[in-house]
Amino acid sequence: MSKETYNQFYKKYGANIHLDPERFLAISKLCQGKVLDIGCGTGDLADFYKGEYVGWDISNIAIKLAQKIKRPNATFQIADVTLPFDIDDYPFDTIVMAELLEHIKDDYQIFKNIERFAKGNARLIISVPNGDRVPDPNHLREFTVPELRKRFSPYGKVKFHRWSGFEQRILMTIDLGQKNENLLSVAMMVKDEEMGLEEAVLSCIEFTDNIVIAVDNKSQDKTLETAKRYADTLKHFDWIDDFAAIRNLVQEEIKTKWTLALDGHEYVKKCEGLEEMLKLDFDGLFVQVEMDTEDVFYTNRIYRSHLRWKNAIHNAISTKRNKKYKEFRIKHNRREGQSKEATQERWEQRAEMMPRLLKKEIKKNRKNARPIFYLARWYLGRKKLRKAIKYYKKYLKLQGPKGERWYVCWEASVAANGLEKHLLALKFLRKAEQEVPNRWETARHIGLTYMFFEQWEKAIIFLTDSFKINTGDFAFMPEQKDNAETWDLIGFCWFQQKQYTKAKISWEESIKNDKDEARIKLNKKRIELIDRNLTF
Repeated sequence: MSKETYNQFYKKYGANIHLDPERFLAISKLCQGKVLDIGCGTGDLADFYKGEYVGWDISNIAIKLAQKIKRPNATFQIADVTLPFDIDDYPFDTIVMAELLEHIKDDYQIFKNIERFAKGNARLIISVPNGDRVPDPNHLREFTVPELRKRFSPYGKVKFHRWSGFEQRILMTIDLGQKNENLLSVAMMVKDEEMGLEEAVLSCIEFTDNIVIAVDNKSQDKTLETAKRYADTLKHFDWIDDFAAIRNLVQEEIKTKWTLALDGHEYVKKCEGLEEMLKLDFDGLFVQVEMDTEDVFYTNRIYRSHLRWKNAIHNAISTKRNKKYKEFRIKHNRREGQSKEATQERWEQRAEMMPRLLKKEIKKNRKNARPIFYLARWYLGRKKLRKAIKYYKKYLKLQGPKGERWYVCWEASVAANGLEKHLLALKFLRKAEQEVPNRWETARHIGLTYMFFEQWEKAIIFLTDSFKINTGDFAFMPEQKDNAETWDLIGFCWFQQKQYTKAKISWEESIKNDKDEARIKLNKKRIELIDRNLTF
């Protein structure tokens, strides 16, 4: 647009038309040293970045407004950087172009000018609409993450920065002269993941150097549209009844040293110290995965990119040298990250595939613990408890890692209690204690099982023991500690023995530790009745 057009715009809309505190705060945190804000408008960034600041804009009306209302030690000048010009002042440390490039058809001259007045190690900060997410008839171009990465990587190290409005406006930096290390790619195979795919990608956008997404050709929602917005490499596939084969199709496109495997209904919940971990001499990093049920386990999701997947179902990467990486957690979020229709289709697919393929593996080798383990868990998840126990028992006859054997015993006890076979549950739990001693989860479930027998004193002993803290870093963590619930159970056990004072004390402790409003309300009512010398 012409200078006069911009002047008319600012005459009509005034000084605060572009004010977006969250966006400018996010940009200000990326600034360093002396800042040049190209296309500054009325200088909103100057209110958030307190260092040395110079704002340029083509509109003399915008510049006059900025000079009038912004801090006096900020400099505002009329300038058109689409034209060749020299600068007398010393070079800038940071150059910002926020919501500018989409208004310019050809930015060649802008970047020729930047070469003149940017320090050799300067940082460029660019903010542009995310594709067509901010419709405006005055926009001459649209941008996507892969286009921006490809366009600007020759200038220096490209990094995208997630902020609350990234879905509408992409925020990125280019550190001039620095090398793009190409350390980590994210690899995804997806079908009907419209609800969760963008969250999955954005959860790792800041530390991912490359995004490869394979989309099932039978996807019926907007999965492909989202993938095009973010994937540096986009693949298509027809389902062939083999998860490993499709994952390896994605893997063929990855050129970075490491790969992060992520599903479309997952997101990275925690990531600390990644850069240092990727410098270590290992083949695989076992990270935590938190399921919808809140149970947590370690699995190999970050691995060397030359490796390949195996097993059609419950596929895995074979790595020899591994390290646990407990500061990295993936949240499995099918409830909120996938539509009910897609979830149902996935459930039906697994319901047919899981028993068929796992039984096929067992038939080939009856001493192969892996398919027996997963088949038992599959039956437990479908509440086919007798079949689950059958396969848990088969697993326990074979050799396996102690941590996994503990988990089998723990889950088998859950199945046994579900069938009201409480003696069998205790047998499994005692076996669990032998495999991995002194875990609080074992003590808690022994206590719960004694409650089924109405052996309240024994239940209290084991429930109280479950307050202890696990000292190991275990591969399987099937439940999250809830001291409020444990105190609630202890209070119930005391009450059953007519030890009302002790019940009251236990419920008071539960209230102190609790966040569950319904349980807090119930326990307050119980305490009130005890204080009134009433019984239920």
